[in-house]
Amino acid sequence: MANGEVQEFVADLARQGGAALPDARLVYKTYGTLNADRSNAILYPTRFGGTHEQNEFLIRPGFARDAERCFIIVPNMFGNGVSSSPSNTPDPCGRGAFPAITIYDNVRFQHRLITDVLGIERFAMVVGWSMGAQQAFQWACLYPDMVPRLACLCGTAKTA
Repeated sequence: MANGEVQEFVADLARQGGAALPDARLVYKTYGTLNADRSNAILYPTRFGGTHEQNEFLIRPGFARDAERCFIIVPNMFGNGVSSSPSNTPDPCGRGAFPAITIYDNVRFQHRLITDVLGIERFAMVVGWSMGAQQAFQWACLYPDMVPRLACLCGTAKTA
């Protein structure tokens, strides 16, 4: 895995609401080094409209998300313009035909990345702001054995 580079995971997204989104792209960036026992991983999903670049100001030495001691994974939410979105998905699913994608869909697809590609079975923590917090809550609900700690900031259990 190439640390510090923007990467993507591409697969069909089985959506909660029906038909799959073919060749869905989950763009993500990692920071730091995964230790030998894979116990220092922190998941830090983006907020609505936010990107991995906008999460970077809180990834620094001495912070809770310190890339010198943690391995931080920042997946970009579907629909944010970086991962699969109405603006970058080819027809027949692009623009106005882009399907509704839920927080559940985002987390299930992230889980495939985390377990199948990165080989991580448990996080040190999942943290998120706003819709990133909603994703963190969903992670804890779907995969409680993987999420020993949550840091949810300005998040709600349901989008208003």
